[in-house]
Amino acid sequence: MEIKNLQNPLLILAILTTATVLFFIHPVLLLLAVLLALFVGAALLKPEWFLYALIFFFPWIGWSWTYAITPDSFLGQFVGRGMIELPVADIVGILALGVWGLNVLVKYFYQGDKTWKPKFPGWIFIVLLMISGILALRNADVWYLASVKYLLRPILFAYVAFFLPVYNLARNPRAYRNILYVALALSVLGVLMGAWSFLGIFEHIHRAHPIAIAGYPFWGLNQNLLGELLIALLPLAALLFFMEQRGGRRAAYLSIFLGMILITLLTFSRTAWLALFVMAILGIYWLRKYLSKEFFAGLVIAGLLALPLVGYMINYSFNTYTAQSSNWGRWEMTQFAYFLWQEHPLVGNGAGTYFYRLEKTPIYTENLGTPFDAHGLLQKIGSEQGLLGLTAYLGFFGYLGWRLWRAYRRASTKNARIILALSMLILIGSVFYQGFNTNYFSAKLWVPAAIAFLAIKYYNSEDL
Repeated sequence: MEIKNLQNPLLILAILTTATVLFFIHPVLLLLAVLLALFVGAALLKPEWFLYALIFFFPWIGWSWTYAITPDSFLGQFVGRGMIELPVADIVGILALGVWGLNVLVKYFYQGDKTWKPKFPGWIFIVLLMISGILALRNADVWYLASVKYLLRPILFAYVAFFLPVYNLARNPRAYRNILYVALALSVLGVLMGAWSFLGIFEHIHRAHPIAIAGYPFWGLNQNLLGELLIALLPLAALLFFMEQRGGRRAAYLSIFLGMILITLLTFSRTAWLALFVMAILGIYWLRKYLSKEFFAGLVIAGLLALPLVGYMINYSFNTYTAQSSNWGRWEMTQFAYFLWQEHPLVGNGAGTYFYRLEKTPIYTENLGTPFDAHGLLQKIGSEQGLLGLTAYLGFFGYLGWRLWRAYRRASTKNARIILALSMLILIGSVFYQGFNTNYFSAKLWVPAAIAFLAIKYYNSEDL
């Protein structure tokens, strides 16, 4: 985009006058104006920067910016007391959304650049998901306003601020490949975190999980938060390996890929193990034509070496108090979700109300303590938005998977089939994980889903 008339004396005078007025009104206004100008300039000149930032920061959901709303504040006049809490991933998502929207307004609508035409894959399912949430509002009881807020964020926010910016800002094969490199950097960071935590350096919990950096748990601390990230990124590391021709880099990508598998196993997250198993079966089946005999020999050897880990995992899952209490808690929450679903099976009990209802259930809190959100998208969306919402949610990801599968079946080249097969694994692994977890509307699912769907654009490109 060309920037014209910067040497126009009238323009310079107008800028200086505006800056002076803002400074005398309040110095902070001048600072905000400068920051806004820098943002607009960067957004129009280098929109891909914000895309890469979103890819890098999407796992950063464990550290948030918070703002307390008091009755005497501006917002307090309308809502009383409250709290605004934005994880780093959400903040970057908002910036990326702003960048995309600004470029669409300036370059598509004003300048007529057709390459910036906005695209909304699967929008009909998101509309249906919102409609199901609106219909469920009548059943939300005292949590009516909380349900409205939940519909806007995180439900609509997940699609608008995570999925759409990634899909629309990745405008060429070079951007797609750079996304793979950013994801690889995240993978390396995840492997290092997992190794550090498993070795028990400065702690006594010997399982792989995210760690705090400089005292801040940017990725959270639970092992599932690391497991779901590595599950989503594993196919991207494999994709770089398959696309690379240079032996040294291929060896490096393979080492990172194997390290990611090891750390995923060392999380001792049962969901991560199940997801890894499902992805391995599907990946080997889809890519069997391109896998050598040495690969299958190595797979057998790796399986034999992993037997001690498998034995430990079986013992941990069935014979430890931690696992048994987790199983009990999940089963009780599932039963509660089924109980809620029976009350309003078609439209549910109100988006975002499951946690509040469980919190008010003495039989749960007295026996299991602190309540959690539903562990699983079926329980969560089924109980809150009924069969209509669940159909819309699964329909969206099913649509993405169907498009990838159709392209895979039609692809005629080796590279195209590999890219599409691994992209399907990203989508399947990420959605499968949320069948047992709680990030069904976070960047941890919706950004990987967008990366997977990008293959629709570029799988035939010779520039990859």
